Amino acid sequence: MYLLLPFVGALFGLIVYLVVRGGLTSPSGGAADINPYGITAIAALVGQFSRETAEKFHSVFATLLAPAPQGRDHVLAPTVTGIEPAGGPPGTRVTITGTGLASATDVLFGTVRSPAADVTDTLVRAIVPEGATSAPPVVRTPAGAAASPEAFVVEPPT
Repeated sequence: MYLLLPFVGALFGLIVYLVVRGGLTSPSGGAADINPYGITAIAALVGQFSRETAEKFHSVFATLLAPAPQGRDHVLAPTVTGIEPAGGPPGTRVTITGTGLASATDVLFGTVRSPAADVTDTLVRAIVPEGATSAPPVVRTPAGAAASPEAFVVEPPT
């Protein structure tokens, strides 16, 4: 950005000079009418416009190209912090806690899928499906998946 400053300033200075010199003050202005005062004016405008233009461009680009604040326009990846209960037979209702769970779609018990129910940002409930195996439950969301730090132990039906 800094390397462009003299060129931007020179361009603005040249435009101002050409408008004043050729368009507003002299109806017969041409290439033969260039004088040293115009060149001096361009040199002075280069420095002035460089600093002012750079500050303005910096504020405009900082606003337009700033990264979005975290959590505003994208979904945060889920995290799982715990499960309750730690084990049970198929049909057991399991409560999984964590963060970023609001968009949970399902929970995997081993390789068997169970639809997510009672979903909030910090809580997901699911029913242990038939065929589930002992493993950490995995909550799946559009932003990714998160496994429980502890395994759910599938017990035989009683």
